[in-house]
Amino acid sequence: MTIRGFRQPPASVAGGQIPAMELDPSQRAVVELPVGVSAAIIGAPGSGRTTTLRELVAERILAQGLDPAEVLVLAPSRAAATRLRDELALRVGVPTLGPLARTATSVAFEVLARRAAETGTEPPRLLTGAEQDQIIADLLAGHEELGTGPAWPDPLGVEVRRLRAFRTELRELLMRATEEGVRPDALAELGRAHDVPEWIAAAAFAREYEDVVDSFRGDHLDSAELLAEAVLLVSRGKR
Repeated sequence: MTIRGFRQPPASVAGGQIPAMELDPSQRAVVELPVGVSAAIIGAPGSGRTTTLRELVAERILAQGLDPAEVLVLAPSRAAATRLRDELALRVGVPTLGPLARTATSVAFEVLARRAAETGTEPPRLLTGAEQDQIIADLLAGHEELGTGPAWPDPLGVEVRRLRAFRTELRELLMRATEEGVRPDALAELGRAHDVPEWIAAAAFAREYEDVVDSFRGDHLDSAELLAEAVLLVSRGKR
């Protein structure tokens, strides 16, 4: 019998599990690594990296008996985390308290939220990319109107600073500096040391940007700040 609009799942997936895949020697070497040993899996798209990761997780949980709560796969984006979450759930086929695959931002938020619950403080609020862009746009517009702000080099004149692309690049610079622990003063010093006036101007802008965000009610953090603070807490054993 055929029912329009519905598709019978493949036999290999039916029953809620993806069967074990046949691995080549290089993939098997990764899956058989002892717990606690790190490795880098290098390969082109479609070369089997995700399959190797999926089988590694299955090996740890199904064969070695690790609690699923002890296993976490970090994905670079929410979409990638969703795909991995679904694949891992089908492959492992055991109940878990949460998804096995998440983004680093999601984990960092949980770390800080748990800290807030333990200390009775307000949990952090993640600044979205759109909110960050609006803050940067407002600051740049204010500088233009009042004739204030950093001394941007000539190639980054008013017309350039009005562009969304400029705001995006500026936001990326601020976030990467935060992730690396480079404070505005250090960024300015690097700019002077390497003769990069753009960094000096961006450092001055970063100070004002931080002042604006700090003035918001509650603990507002962008994704880079969220990650940096969570890493600090975990490294201190406060999680």
